[in-house]
Amino acid sequence: MTLIDTRAQSDFRAHPKLVGSSSPQDRLEDHAPSAPVPQSLVLAPPEPVIPGLAGRVRFDPLAPLVAILPLIALTGTSLSWHPAALILVLVAPMLLVAQARRGSLSLLFLLLFIVLLTLGCASAPPSVNLHDDASLFTAWPWFSPEHWNSAFNVSARIGAILALILLAGLLSDPSDTIRAFVVHLRMPSRIGQAGIAALGFTSLLRREHRAIREAHLLRGSSFDLPILETGLRWLRSAPALIAGAIRHAERVSMSMDARAFGAYPRRTERSDFSWRRRDTLLLICAFTATVVLVRFMWDSGFVLTPTRS
Repeated sequence: MTLIDTRAQSDFRAHPKLVGSSSPQDRLEDHAPSAPVPQSLVLAPPEPVIPGLAGRVRFDPLAPLVAILPLIALTGTSLSWHPAALILVLVAPMLLVAQARRGSLSLLFLLLFIVLLTLGCASAPPSVNLHDDASLFTAWPWFSPEHWNSAFNVSARIGAILALILLAGLLSDPSDTIRAFVVHLRMPSRIGQAGIAALGFTSLLRREHRAIREAHLLRGSSFDLPILETGLRWLRSAPALIAGAIRHAERVSMSMDARAFGAYPRRTERSDFSWRRRDTLLLICAFTATVVLVRFMWDSGFVLTPTRS
């Protein structure tokens, strides 16, 4: 017998619970059920941290969506573009406060879109009935005051509505919004879970696409035209990306079948959404701001009222 076998046999004998000569009391202790863990020691899974003000206040996902509805209605029914411009000026800084990184990117693309839309509408002849004085744009170059007035009438409304939608999106999470629809509005759970699965496709396909591009770079694949190299590499990754999307869809479908997806109209949600005082306060502030704007802009007229200017 070698030295290793002797040492292993001595270690095996040192533990009587590992051999058949252990006492019945030891065997009972081995198979005895463990003591139940107190409920106070069971920790809930950590909630995802949302940066900025959205992570601090943590509104109910439906609260920001309901809060922007009266402001959107005010923007769409006003005969003047001044309420929309005021809403845009007030909401734009809130994007940075809600989430600094995503808010700054959203604000940058929003401003770029508004500038391009304004220039595009100003280059076309006015196609809407104008209810504002165009004397404000008499010193503006390139186009006539009527063209600028018509352009701002369109771009200010669309920009204000987009800013409100972006703010509501930054104050909540898309998956939590779908779960809130299921919990509060009794939306069928199969529709909610299908929406959550669809949202999961974006992050997975983003990781798949990054891995495919890294594989192309590691293999040293290059093109003769450096200008078109980025676009062609994106096109080359499309077949592998489509194959990855199909595999992920098959995994999701098999997972849903294994869990009897859709067998019952309702299911237990892991997230508990409760309407709190801060959500009610947000709605009160939004409706109060709408009433104040209607009061001060009443003379400019709305769609449901005659023009008072």
